[in-house]
Amino acid sequence: EPSVGYTLVPAINKDKTNLPLFDSTEPYSRQSTVNFSLLNRIFDKKGEFFTVSLSESYNFLIEDRPLSPLTIAASIGRPIRIRGDVSYNRYSHQTESINSEVNIDLSKVTISLGERANRVADTMNYDFGVNYAHSKNLSAEVRLWYDAKGGGVRDASFEVRYMKQCWGMTMVFNRKPPDEINKKPSDYSILITFNLLGLGSQGLGR
Repeated sequence: EPSVGYTLVPAINKDKTNLPLFDSTEPYSRQSTVNFSLLNRIFDKKGEFFTVSLSESYNFLIEDRPLSPLTIAASIGRPIRIRGDVSYNRYSHQTESINSEVNIDLSKVTISLGERANRVADTMNYDFGVNYAHSKNLSAEVRLWYDAKGGGVRDASFEVRYMKQCWGMTMVFNRKPPDEINKKPSDYSILITFNLLGLGSQGLGR
């Protein structure tokens, strides 16, 4: 399944425009890019079993290195869900990033393992999660993020969801790692969100 797309971000004079800036660090990059991708699917008697894709883009506004890293992604749907992607830089002849994720379904329990490696940013992170579906209405999930470059256990979260036909409630407990630069301890927060079908959601947190 080949596909081609085009993205245009024109030049904008920020001092003479009324366009809103939603974040002080909001990225802005002028570009005129053509995106190419090729997707292949393999089916068996139960449906889609395996997919593999190849994608790259060409930015006409960059003269020296217009090609983006070449990305190859693949996924397997059964019996264990596995997904991975590799990004390769044609100019440096090096792999820039490798990401993978494995999900194992065991009756009411789903175990997930993930890995994120980036050579440019010099990062290597792992994440681990367990989801327990007690019923179609009640479920709970715990997740941990681990920095293999020396940071150790970073973020951690515990989430409980209760959903009915017309309403639902989600409670999330988060732990952020200590800020060693500013010498701040670990940060803990609790967020409770109520969802009403057709009316959106309202959250309470501290």
